[in-house]
Amino acid sequence: MNKLLFDLILILHLMLLIPLIDRIADVKKKRWQIVLGFVFSFIALATMRFSWKLAEGVVYDGRSIVLGFAGFYGGFIPLILTIFFATLYRIYIGGNGILAGILTIILCGFAGYVFRRFFYKKVIRWGFWKNLFVSIIFSYVLSFAMLFSQIFIFPFFSGFSKIKIIFFPLMTFYPLTTMISFLITNYVLKYNFTKRELEKRISLQKEIIDKANIIYVELDRGGNILDMNEESENVTGYKREEVLGKNWFETFIPDEYKKTLMKFSMISNNLKLSEKPMKIP
Repeated sequence: MNKLLFDLILILHLMLLIPLIDRIADVKKKRWQIVLGFVFSFIALATMRFSWKLAEGVVYDGRSIVLGFAGFYGGFIPLILTIFFATLYRIYIGGNGILAGILTIILCGFAGYVFRRFFYKKVIRWGFWKNLFVSIIFSYVLSFAMLFSQIFIFPFFSGFSKIKIIFFPLMTFYPLTTMISFLITNYVLKYNFTKRELEKRISLQKEIIDKANIIYVELDRGGNILDMNEESENVTGYKREEVLGKNWFETFIPDEYKKTLMKFSMISNNLKLSEKPMKIP
């Protein structure tokens, strides 16, 4: 039982790799789908390595959770890769539970994939309570898929005696681990999604401003140039790279307007972040 608990804790830590990869790469591209498949396969094999041996050839581990997540977060290609390597390793282990083990891998993997078709695009937009509801259903679907597979332990139907032993952890520890991993992963993925959407909007706004037929100059509180668009380059005769970091007022304002410069400096030095943008007459 201690090995099983260690296995589930291992899953909680390794699953953090999924949102990390999502943050640094475009997981929709085929090459990253393959990378994601190998990551899920590594996690599955790691959990199967630290399995709980109930009888000769009958082992229990966290592969059902990993396969469900491979189907839900990875998609088809990562799922097929994970099923392939997990099945090979289960065949290597052998024993009376080989058919039940392979069936667990397949059922849990495709259960995750079915959930992906209905919920994946929604959970990264939903709030906590809706995510919690989906995580509970998802967790117990995986657990019942694993329970059903135990019927096929050789000799057939002898698995009912094993079900009595594993029923409690399968209905408590497994769903709890799945739910925690699900909620944490969705939270980070939601952050990644929001960040990407914000970056897209900022990029679009910058592109519009750059092409607009108006002068746009971005200054810091000290009047130093942070950015300017193409029209500003045309009017001033300076390229953006030449003036970044220079003081706008000292560089472009004529001497007769120095009083305005002094007023700007006085206001900006006393301006608090919570105040409205200053207006200089």
